[in-house]
Amino acid sequence: MSAIWHSSHMLLLRVKLMCLWYDIAVPKTYFTHREFSFTLKDDIYVRYLSFADIDEFEKELQKRCPYKIDIGAVFSNRVDMHLITF
Repeated sequence: MSAIWHSSHMLLLRVKLMCLWYDIAVPKTYFTHREFSFTLKDDIYVRYLSFADIDEFEKELQKRCPYKIDIGAVFSNRVDMHLITF
């Protein structure tokens, strides 16, 4: 078993445990209205992320492989909708 495989699966296990705790501990809209940000390779910082559900969050983690995950504030609407102004 490679070290990369092991570390990525350990991250996903931690994410599943965090999401399970989060799903029990807080109201349902908190997850969809919470801002997440990722720090990617070469210090690329991606802000204003929100996810419809835990599966979408997991897929984004697998796709982007962030070095760091920041969990931000809870908005009154989804974060990605918050940025749209007319």
